[in-house]
Parts: sequence; C-alpha cells; structure tokens
Amino acid sequence: MVIGLGTSVKNRIGQASRFDKFTLFGPLSSAIAMAIFGSDHLVAAKFVATIVPSWIPGHLFWAYFMGFALIAATLNLATSIRWRLAASLLFIFVLTIHIPNLPAALHDRTAVGSSR
Repeated sequence: MVIGLGTSVKNRIGQASRFDKFTLFGPLSSAIAMAIFGSDHLVAAKFVATIVPSWIPGHLFWAYFMGFALIAATLNLATSIRWRLAASLLFIFVLTIHIPNLPAALHDRTAVGSSR
C-alpha cells in the first residue's frame, strides 16, 4: 500500500477532480485484499491445498503458486504497472475456481446467502 500510495496515487491526485480523487484508491483497496489472500495462501498452504478442486493435480504446488501470484498482482495493482492484466488474470482465476461449484451452491442456502 505504501508503494502504491507513494507512486501512482501521488502522481495523479493533483490532476484529478473531486470524485476522481476518491476512485484512485480503488486499485489500492483491491491490492490490500489480494495481499491478505496471497499471504494466507503462503502461510496456510497445506489447508489451501485441501480446498483446491479435485480435478486440478498438484494441490500443494497450486496453493503456493497462487500465493505468489496474488502477491505479484498486489504489486501490479499498487504500482499501476500492468494493472489491467493483473485484474484480468485475477478475474479469470476466480471464474476458473468458482464457476464449476456454482450449480451445487445454488441449492445450498448458506453458500448463496439466502435468508429463507
């Protein structure tokens, strides 16, 4: 966050209008979340490996790989270097992991967040 605040936001904040100044912190907010998720993947890799879908081989490898990938995405989002590529790859990752589980989650009220 300090890197992003010091480089990308500082350089553009003087040129932005009122609302645009607020939106400059969007990528930084996402970077903070990605840093937390990435560090979780690295610290609790054995647990994360247990929740990797069964159709993906090498569960522990992918837990560590995604931890480092999320940290790299954090740096990209915080410094605005290829941030569109980082955001696109994160979106593809989310779709790849969560779309196959969607049909089963539709019938689970706790997964969807239904209050019926």
